[in-house]
Amino acid sequence: MGQSITVKEWCEQYLAERESDWSDVTRNSYHYLVQKHIVPGIGRNQLKQLTT
Repeated sequence: MGQSITVKEWCEQYLAERESDWSDVTRNSYHYLVQKHIVPGIGRNQLKQLTT
């Protein structure tokens, strides 16, 4: 993934890298929250474009 990584791509990468650290319930909850709330709202934005 290059400099133009999207928020969705970053979330997917983060979840994949960390999911073995979490219980099944936690993993499923995080995947649900990302797909339900983050991806529809800002998932297509480039990560580098986010500000506080």
